[in-house]
Amino acid sequence: MPAPRHRQPSARAARRRFPALLFALLCSAAAAGTAGCRYSSRFVEGFGDFAAAATVDQLATSADKTVGPDSATEITGTEPHWVAGKRAFQNGEFARAIEHLKLFYKRDPESSQAREAWAMIAASYRRLGDDSAAAGWYAKVLDDRNSFRPDKAAALMALGDIAFQDQSWSDAAEHHRRALAGFSDLVDRETCYYRIGVSYRALGEGVQAREYFNLLVANFPDSPHAAEVRRSAHWQYDYFIVEFARTPTLTAAARNVDRLFARGIEARIVRYRDFTGPWYYSAQAGRFRRQQSAQSAADDWHDMLEEETDWDVRVIP
Repeated sequence: MPAPRHRQPSARAARRRFPALLFALLCSAAAAGTAGCRYSSRFVEGFGDFAAAATVDQLATSADKTVGPDSATEITGTEPHWVAGKRAFQNGEFARAIEHLKLFYKRDPESSQAREAWAMIAASYRRLGDDSAAAGWYAKVLDDRNSFRPDKAAALMALGDIAFQDQSWSDAAEHHRRALAGFSDLVDRETCYYRIGVSYRALGEGVQAREYFNLLVANFPDSPHAAEVRRSAHWQYDYFIVEFARTPTLTAAARNVDRLFARGIEARIVRYRDFTGPWYYSAQAGRFRRQQSAQSAADDWHDMLEEETDWDVRVIP
């Protein structure tokens, strides 16, 4: 007589024999991990599917609670702030970029990405018009020996531009000179040559100014800056003057000088030309050692002559 075959217990029979207490405990554990146990339809097919069903439910519950990377107040950790800040910077949302990148740096100051964050924060402040705040972050980039070369080059050019616009001539010359010395392969050499020359000229350092103007004309002969330098190359004096108007005839220039004298401005006529161009007559006044002093006088005289719109008041060279 053949041996009796043992039938595998059905899933339903196995569940009937499963201790009710253990079943309740498992449900309680699952509920703690999933913020409320969700009964999967697969559970009725057998206990073996319970773990998979609970995992799916847990992921679903977590996804419901996930905060997008654009929320600066609810994100935890450092990576989301870095990603959101970089994306905001690339999209031109500079205030938002500053917010995220500062939080990123605050939470993980030793991160390998911190230096890149400094550079983006500085650039964001510049785009927002806050040059003072930008300068502080650019200084961090320059002071750290491990900052990337492109970031250091950009920092020097930005600081040089800030100083140049503020007419802080010594700082402007220094930053642009450092940019040329250390990063000539990365920076705009034409701009550096021109701004260093202008800065030295404004400081009354004619020899140094001509050195950089010569480099500009030699290396970038067709640039607008080179053309400007060539136009003023006839100027051989170590001072600045204020010009009011240029005219093609001596008679017109004399009439302009008379008008200026009537306003209390002791003007004179100067005749010259640019290289081989035509001669012209210039109504001029003042002699100033520094460009800043000449510009201040020019501004005052411009205000005095505001009602007479035919004047072209400017400092030369």
